[in-house]
This record gives sequence, structure tokens and C-alpha cells, in this order.
Amino acid sequence: MADVRKRKLLTFCIVGFFFVCGLGAASHFFYEWSGYATAAGILFPANESVWEHLKLVFFPTLVYFLVAAPFMHGENNYLFAAFIANALAALFIPLVFYTYTAFTGEAILAVDIASFAVGVLIGFVAAYGAMRREVSPFMQVVGGLGLALIVAAYLTLTAYAPELPLFCDPTTGGYGLKGIAEGL
Repeated sequence: MADVRKRKLLTFCIVGFFFVCGLGAASHFFYEWSGYATAAGILFPANESVWEHLKLVFFPTLVYFLVAAPFMHGENNYLFAAFIANALAALFIPLVFYTYTAFTGEAILAVDIASFAVGVLIGFVAAYGAMRREVSPFMQVVGGLGLALIVAAYLTLTAYAPELPLFCDPTTGGYGLKGIAEGL
């Protein structure tokens, strides 16, 4: 792989890491700042559940890949890279959270923030690897379908959250947007 292309991909991933961490941290407050608008609650964390906090990664990563797409035109497996960046972070964060809280019995903010940053880092390292591989139409299809399924899941499961621990707001005991209204 040419050094110029390697630098381009590496720069893309480093900038993406900082962009997602920054926008993700800020987006924690967007729902509240919007005056609790339902549309904002669909896109940004609407409560303190683990599920809602995964939006801190997903939507900023999606925005980054969409905005950067014209500059990354022709890069190998771009859709798959966007998907894998999201999927790995979304798996890593709850894995860390549920593992350490099984031992501590409580959430620790510093660990949650660190797992967010490490999850984003893992996602961009994997995206870098995916884009360095040879073009794979199959990977592109998997990436596009995977992203579409994740978007559908967020749009649906925020409004109609199942009563499972992943979706439970520990501060109110509610689930999704409906749980917010019930918790007030």
C-alpha cells in the first residue's frame, strides 16, 4: 500500500477518533438541551440506560463517515469500515460495563468514560484494517445492511424499549422515551 494512502487512512481514523469522542461526549446533553424533544431523544441518549449511551458512539460515528465520504471516495470497504467501527464499540462498551459492575455492584463514571474512548479506538482501528484490505463487495453489502439494521434498531428500540436490563434507566427504572415520561 502506498505511503500516501496509509497516511490518508491513518489521518482519517485519528481525526475520526477525536471527532466521535468529542461529539459523543457533547451529545450526552443534546436531548436535555433540546427541551426533551422526541426527535432528539431518538438520536441522542434519552435516559441513563446502557442502550441509550451507545448512541454516544453510533450517531457521531455515522455522521463522521457520512461527512468524510466525499474525501474518502474510492477507499476500500468504506461501508463495512463504518459498520465495524460502530459494531465493535457497541459490543465493547456493554461488555466492559456489565463485567466490572458484576464485581463492583455500581457504575464508575471514570471506567464508563474510559470504556467509551477505548471502544471508539477499537472501532477505528478495525475500520483502518477493513479499508486496508482488498475491495470486497460482500463486505460492502454486510456493512450497508449492518448499518441499516442498527439505524432501524435505534429508531425502534428507543421508542419501544423492551423491559430488559440493557434498556433500563437505573435512575428512574423506566425504559426508552416512554420510561422518561413515567419517571417524572
